[in-house]
Amino acid sequence: DMTQKEPHWSRRYVDCLASMPRSTLAGVAVISCCCLLPASRFLHSTQNVYSAVVGSPSQVARIKLREYFGQDMPECDILFVEQDASAASSGDLVSSGILQSVVSDAEAFIQGRGLPIEVSSYTGLTSQGLPNVAAPLLSADKLSSVIMLRREGVPFNKTVGTAENELATFLQDRYLSGSGSVAGKALLSYVGVAGVAPFVVDGVASAARDMQRSNPICVPSCFAVLAFVVRSWRLMLVTMACMLCANLLCFAILALSAEAGVVVSTSVPVVAESTLIALTFDYSLFLLVRFQEERAIGCQMLSAVATSVRRSGHVIVGSGFTLCYCSLVVQILPMDDTRSMGLGILVSILCAMGVNLLVTPALLLGFPDFFAEAAGPMPDLQEHLQKHDGYKQKKVSVEDSRGIFGVLQACSSWPQNRAFSDAGHDSQSDDDDDVLDDDSDDEDEPLSAPSPYRKYTKQERRELARARREALTQATTSQLWKWWSRVVTTPICSVIMLALVLVAAVCALVGPTAIHMNSSQVTEDFILLGPEGSQTLQTLDRIGQEFSRGFMGPTTMLIAAKPVSGFTSKITDAAAWEAATTLLQKVDQYLLQKGSQGSIVSVMYLNDPSRGETAVPISLAVSADKMSESDPKMITLVKELKYAFNQTVNADRTAAFAMISPNLKTTSPAAVEWTEQLRKLADMENNAESSPIEVYVESQTAQMLDVELGVFSTFPWLVVLSLIGCIIMVGFIYRSVLVAVRSIVTIVFTLAVVYMFAHGIFGLGWLRNAGIPVGGTEGLFFMVPVTTFTIVLGLALDYDIFLLGRMVELRERGRPSTDAVAEGVAQTGHVITCAGLMMAIAFGGLLLSEVPSMRQASCIFVSAVLLDTFLVRTALTPALTAALGEANWWPREFKR
Repeated sequence: DMTQKEPHWSRRYVDCLASMPRSTLAGVAVISCCCLLPASRFLHSTQNVYSAVVGSPSQVARIKLREYFGQDMPECDILFVEQDASAASSGDLVSSGILQSVVSDAEAFIQGRGLPIEVSSYTGLTSQGLPNVAAPLLSADKLSSVIMLRREGVPFNKTVGTAENELATFLQDRYLSGSGSVAGKALLSYVGVAGVAPFVVDGVASAARDMQRSNPICVPSCFAVLAFVVRSWRLMLVTMACMLCANLLCFAILALSAEAGVVVSTSVPVVAESTLIALTFDYSLFLLVRFQEERAIGCQMLSAVATSVRRSGHVIVGSGFTLCYCSLVVQILPMDDTRSMGLGILVSILCAMGVNLLVTPALLLGFPDFFAEAAGPMPDLQEHLQKHDGYKQKKVSVEDSRGIFGVLQACSSWPQNRAFSDAGHDSQSDDDDDVLDDDSDDEDEPLSAPSPYRKYTKQERRELARARREALTQATTSQLWKWWSRVVTTPICSVIMLALVLVAAVCALVGPTAIHMNSSQVTEDFILLGPEGSQTLQTLDRIGQEFSRGFMGPTTMLIAAKPVSGFTSKITDAAAWEAATTLLQKVDQYLLQKGSQGSIVSVMYLNDPSRGETAVPISLAVSADKMSESDPKMITLVKELKYAFNQTVNADRTAAFAMISPNLKTTSPAAVEWTEQLRKLADMENNAESSPIEVYVESQTAQMLDVELGVFSTFPWLVVLSLIGCIIMVGFIYRSVLVAVRSIVTIVFTLAVVYMFAHGIFGLGWLRNAGIPVGGTEGLFFMVPVTTFTIVLGLALDYDIFLLGRMVELRERGRPSTDAVAEGVAQTGHVITCAGLMMAIAFGGLLLSEVPSMRQASCIFVSAVLLDTFLVRTALTPALTAALGEANWWPREFKR
């Protein structure tokens, strides 16, 4: 009699499910139905919040602005209207009255919605007697105009963005066609809105379109690959159920989190959906293929499910928690959008893992008769079973072969070079304990069936099951994979793979493909975050053609008077005023080329390309400040000066700000460089001991620059924590030090090759130079390599864990290390290849996104999956593992 063992946790888990499978499924169905409503709100719950990094110069500037002015600076979106030159026969925008009509309609629309938005326009400022203040809002030919939509104390959100988009639609219907047309001819050629608020709404709509575009392609393609492997429509129903439940649960959790105040970015839905598709299909494939294998050797349903959960479930848990850890590490980055994406991926992984490990065994156990034939026709194993006597007589080991020719010869007779003996099996592996076993005398028991093997002892049934498992492996494993598995485990192949790793390391460190992972190879251009062809980007392009390209994101320079001897100073003091004027003149001279490359608007100094420079004397400014607006003697110039004074100087007269608009696209590489130079001028002023003023710089470009610097200053910790965590997890899963160390080699290889490839495409423009219109941007968007790093790292371990799981299982069954590695490659080759294809298809759906940064991320994910599937797992991992031999498993020991 065999010694009774404590059942494995997987068997206890399956036994628990077997006691109430349909009740479990009913509970899952109820939870899924409850998730329907919140899941339907998921897309509308997302938002984008670009917060400043704590302690960064941008945040300090915002705090100082709030300190001196009592509130944040007003946020502005822009309504842009343009008249075609051919339609201006009746007059330009002003003389024809069209601009005034547009402004009136916009004000009425906003008031009707009750929105706290102030409309500032050329006609409105002119009617107040401020023509010079209004002039920058009208183009030189008077055929284009910008209307400022100021939100004071109201953060950008989807309510405001949606209303502004609806305002643009309303005006388009009125002035591009319909009641606003004259004799069927449109009064305006373009009406559009631009700004952060409508940009967020564009992102939400784009995410919905991306999912509608990718899912009809990715999901059926993944099902086609799955069908090729499992060849059972019944088992595909299991995957379909898992996919539906995982999606509903994931989207419901994220929607409820967003409604509870957690920031969920507009980029999360598409990334979460791709992750769900990839992992749900992969995990389902792992479970179902193992289930089919167990059924094919004669396992009862309960035993087949238990072994599937034990072996494939072990891989799924290891892979899932590794990916979860990598997603959690992203939370150390100082950017809400990046942390939000990490949260979305984390929830997706947990849902895919949990649903597959619950729903799949519950369905198989709940409907055993339906799935009993899902394994398909059992292969003819008689021929392979008869060879076992020959195995005992003729034991040929590949380890006895010498050289590549000996290996190829051994590969050609692969089925004959396996030894099957009682000593070749390890008592650590108990998968076959219940195979061909029927402990139930109740013929109506749905999880068991009358067994033809009752006449054998349990030990004999176990040995017969092992023989059938061996025969099944021989019958179903492709000859190509058998041959390849022997080739990649030779010493020659190990040397070649090691050389390949060294070449990749050198290329990643030196030369044009070197990976710096800093600001030199990335860009902060926010255009890469927005959907191509969106209204915001189209409007910004048109504004840049008629006005300054930096019109949308001017730089705010706060100038405050330094306290003297503990007493508060005024910005209107002569010394402070003169120092501020001199500083602005330096900015104009060195950074704006005397107004030819931008404009400055402040109460001390003004300069723009159309009116030239004006330095306002302190005496004139103080006089204007003291005059009453109702004074009939106030001339236009003084009135405008007083207006500027009230708008740009705080109530205590201790600080003022200047609006500087370089003719550079906001957050573009040129704008980033310009901002850095402006900060240097500000730092020089602040570091001068005799200076009576202190200066702070704040803008969208400056904020994006600070975020980038904060992200890359944290990135080394991200790398260290990710690698250490993966080493610990892999070492814990397989109880081996060298397996963990070897895994780091393959991970670093994957990361190096993938990011060299991405840099070549998006930085060096390899494909674009070859005539393919892909890539060739100023570089990767700075969030992309940092956000994708931990996920690529997790993906690099995913199939490694699956392959190692089979190797360890074979080693537990008594195979020598080299044979265990080779057979592991042969037995899992087709499964991992198809799993990799499904994951590549799932992440490849992001290539159809309208958002350039999403396509960049997709390129990295797909290249990482394909590289890992067809090179790392196929050749690099087995070659290095075989080279280490028995040392792989240290300090773990296998009984024989």
